[in-house]
Amino acid sequence: MIFADLEKITSIAERLLKCTVNYVINNNVKELEYLGNYNQKKLLERLKKIAEKEFKKVEYDECIRILEKNKNLFVFNDIK
Repeated sequence: MIFADLEKITSIAERLLKCTVNYVINNNVKELEYLGNYNQKKLLERLKKIAEKEFKKVEYDECIRILEKNKNLFVFNDIK
């Protein structure tokens, strides 16, 4: 593949992330359980959701509106 549009690039990125998450789930169960018990509650469930669900794709303008509505959740919240 020589040329790729934005849709193809985001699709490849989504597949790469899902593959990585599946690898971590399948090869690091003990570590994930440890983190789930002591630090990150429901970590394994959240990772499984990432691996199973299709990612929602939004336009740039919509993304900025979502970020502006929720900027109180971010440390660096100077969203432009």
